[in-house]
Amino acid sequence: MSEAREAGGSRVMSEAMTARTDSKAPRPRNAADTKKRILDAAEAEFAAKGFDGTRLGNIARTAGVQQALIHHYFDDKSGLYRETVDRALGAMSTEGWDILARTVSAVGKSSRSKPAQKLDKKNVRPLVEAFIELLQRFFTEHGHILAIVRHEASSGSELARDIVRTRVKPVVDAITAYLDALKGSGDVRGDVDVRQLAIAAMGMVAFPLMEHGLTRWVWPIEPRDKSFLDGARAEIVETLLARMLP
Repeated sequence: MSEAREAGGSRVMSEAMTARTDSKAPRPRNAADTKKRILDAAEAEFAAKGFDGTRLGNIARTAGVQQALIHHYFDDKSGLYRETVDRALGAMSTEGWDILARTVSAVGKSSRSKPAQKLDKKNVRPLVEAFIELLQRFFTEHGHILAIVRHEASSGSELARDIVRTRVKPVVDAITAYLDALKGSGDVRGDVDVRQLAIAAMGMVAFPLMEHGLTRWVWPIEPRDKSFLDGARAEIVETLLARMLP
């Protein structure tokens, strides 16, 4: 019986040692997850400190990785910065082209430089509704990216500017060209300045979300609540359409 107890004890100890050894074994690296954690940490760090004030060591510690991995995936701080901004603006650009494809018959990625347009004023409402919703989501979910852009504008840097011009400007240009074409057909009022109207639309979306403290002081509302966003979107859309449609 003594021998049995000793054998049983040895087996339990052996299993415990194996479990401890297994728990200390390195986890298999997941490149996509690692890059996401680095980019998430970088987005917060760049937003708080700007490009010049950001240190890769801080980003590595926040992401829980060795700094060498940042260089492995992104080369250097400039490469990390560009991919951080491009991740958000690229997603926004892709959705913008998808909206055009649904509402204006713009076709395929290969034709994005010159999207096929079906001139029809019935497209205007769904186009405006979809883009106002997209803008609301962007300003709600990407406060860090907006802070990064503000840092860059104040410092005179041009890293993010090039990404905006590559990712965002072509979509905006396509929408502007479509609405200008509808002006030519008489389906949008001829006295509308499409570019000024687009800036006004962005302002109506952005102000309560970027200046939510001031908004709450004036009205007892929470600008990020779904009920407020739904109501604001409806008012913005109707205001824009009232100005645009004959």
